[in-house]
Amino acid sequence: MPKYEIIHKAGEPVTDEIRWILDRFFDLKEVKKLERLGGRILISIAAPYKGKKPKEITIDDSFVNNLKSNRNDVAALRNILDGLTIKQLKEICGLIKQPVRSNATSEEIKRELVRSLQAEDFWKRISHNNNENV
Repeated sequence: MPKYEIIHKAGEPVTDEIRWILDRFFDLKEVKKLERLGGRILISIAAPYKGKKPKEITIDDSFVNNLKSNRNDVAALRNILDGLTIKQLKEICGLIKQPVRSNATSEEIKRELVRSLQAEDFWKRISHNNNENV
């Protein structure tokens, strides 16, 4: 939860910026006490947290084939991979025999998967160009 702490020194008046908030939510007596004794003002934002629910996606050979069919479109690959959990990304790595560090972040895994999926075409182009030069 993001929060910000303001330390108010004893004997000083509250700034106009803070006074507007304090007057709106607290008694004048409390504000005077803060000015007289000093204190701490905490501002926090407590928005409801909704974690990502893993999609019901089965990681199997047909899913990998779908990735391979989209290998020339980086945006489409990223769109597919962005919806997956780290566990699912690692399952894909296992299926395509792409080594991955155990503590790799999801962004690192996605980057490696895109690189690996596009590598086959890259090496075919190199091989094709070398065969023409022979």
